[in-house]
Amino acid sequence: MFGLNQDEFNKLSAQHQLFASSLGESGVKINLNSYNLEKLVIEDISLTDSFITESIFYDVFFNNVEIFDATMCGCKFENVIFENVNFVKTDLSFCFFKNCKFINSKLKRCETYRAVYEDIQFNSCDLYDIFSYAELKNAVFSDMDLEKITLYETVVHGIKLINIRNLNIKTAILSLNIGDFKNENIVMGEDAIEYFQKNCL
Repeated sequence: MFGLNQDEFNKLSAQHQLFASSLGESGVKINLNSYNLEKLVIEDISLTDSFITESIFYDVFFNNVEIFDATMCGCKFENVIFENVNFVKTDLSFCFFKNCKFINSKLKRCETYRAVYEDIQFNSCDLYDIFSYAELKNAVFSDMDLEKITLYETVVHGIKLINIRNLNIKTAILSLNIGDFKNENIVMGEDAIEYFQKNCL
């Protein structure tokens, strides 16, 4: 695995800004695989159309970052804070989020196949189509509207809701995987709702 310090990442992101703003006519697209990215501050940039896979983000702070139509599959995020970050149509398949906080951020229409969110906090976020085929383990949702949240074949263990608005269990819980990724056991409809209410809240 390769290393990358703050100065090196800043140089790459500056080139990526040129790439994004010029629609590929200048600059260089970020293309990283198997990098160890520790203690970085990533802020006030766009990572639109970036390619960062199988990399580790540890003790990283994202602030005011646009991550649209990017590829970040297989990455591990631990002790990471995402503040004012927009993940839209980004591939988060096989990603692992642990001890992370999402604050005032948008997560919409991302690919989340076998993504794991463990010991996670979502505060004042806008969530839509972000947990399908994923796992939520010990997740706190606070100070937000959950009208658009849906769980589809999601593995769920331990959900805490604080000051939540507009959560409709019947429309949010489409199906749950009460097994695991390797040994799926899918329940739907009233069975999924009953399981969620008894075992997850």
